[in-house]
Amino acid sequence: MRAAVLGDSMAQFSLAQRYETGCGVEQNGARAVEWYLAAAEQGHEEAQNMVGKCYFKGAVLPRDGVKAAEWFRKAAEQGYMEAQTNLGLCYAYGLGVEKDARKAVKWYTEAAEQGDAEAPAEPDSGFQDYAEELVTGSGQIDSAVYQNPNAKLIRRAELNIQTEQFDQSKEALDRLV
Repeated sequence: MRAAVLGDSMAQFSLAQRYETGCGVEQNGARAVEWYLAAAEQGHEEAQNMVGKCYFKGAVLPRDGVKAAEWFRKAAEQGYMEAQTNLGLCYAYGLGVEKDARKAVKWYTEAAEQGDAEAPAEPDSGFQDYAEELVTGSGQIDSAVYQNPNAKLIRRAELNIQTEQFDQSKEALDRLV
């Protein structure tokens, strides 16, 4: 705790995880986000990705697709694989950013090259329809749609691709560029 208070980003991230899970402290989502933000603002890439998720899900922080994409970008630019996939999704479906297939594939490729098996090379249109329902015209994520209890299962199913599909999409992108 002392190291976190003194500004150590690793300690801040660790403390955030403890508050999130209730490991050794009373579970407290607001305190978790407070410490994730402290670590993220110092450049801790995993914390930046977590802050992006908090904005995306509306977990403690208000749902905000634009801010979610900004935090995903900060972590993705540092090479954090999960954030690269998350930012790819943002571009693929226009979640907080302008829809851009090339940028989506770029970030999916970055993640997949690091071994992220969930990074799709080309988004499936079934999930695209669902993802588009998550966002209103203002870039805010619609809470009624997001609360679909099957959202996580839908995302996993739609993003499960084979290496062959990735290679084909990468070749297609190379031909475009």
